[in-house]
Amino acid sequence: MAKEHFDAGSGGGAMLESAKPVLELAVSLIHDIQAEAIDATSSVTALLRKCKLLAARLDHAELAQWVGYELGGYPNGAALPPYRLATPMSYGNFAGAFGARAENIQIPVEVLPEHLQEHYEHALWKPALKRVFPDKSLTRAAVATQLEAIYQSRNRIAHHEPVYGRRLVQTEAAIDFVARHLGNRGHDGATPLEKLLELELNELKVRADAMRQRLAALQAGEPD
Repeated sequence: MAKEHFDAGSGGGAMLESAKPVLELAVSLIHDIQAEAIDATSSVTALLRKCKLLAARLDHAELAQWVGYELGGYPNGAALPPYRLATPMSYGNFAGAFGARAENIQIPVEVLPEHLQEHYEHALWKPALKRVFPDKSLTRAAVATQLEAIYQSRNRIAHHEPVYGRRLVQTEAAIDFVARHLGNRGHDGATPLEKLLELELNELKVRADAMRQRLAALQAGEPD
């Protein structure tokens, strides 16, 4: 197969010369964008505007669309990048008899009207849950149960209250559940979090077993 030959001395050379100013401006913009990206005092809006100019100079439609969305907002139906996803929470202020009042209390999704619950389910939980917990066999209720066990134990520890017995067993199982299911498994069958917490999980198990043995000995009246 004959190779095509590009003759820089003919029309090709002229094309390169005409494109040279555009390429030089693009390189200069890229250097400015890189410098401002690591400058804590730089404006994100100004940075995005330079990206918009770069997209125009390079005639890069995808970059131009992304910058437009970031500056002007994402339209309904547009796919949001992961860093634009957030978990909304509902809070309320409640008043009762004899002046009783509670403010800024989180409202569980389960007590919201059914049409709002359905919106949460389809717009938030189904896409977000499967992104964080990719195992399709897991349900939101199963994940919520395990996270609630960790949350309750965290609160007890924060208030210097003990965690032992059935609650400790549930907490151990919940931590193990999250470590094994959060994120995708690698070739070794383990998630990144599972590998990261391997030493801590083993230490937790050893300490929990030692505490159970000590409590059992105390209940049996054996000397410490």
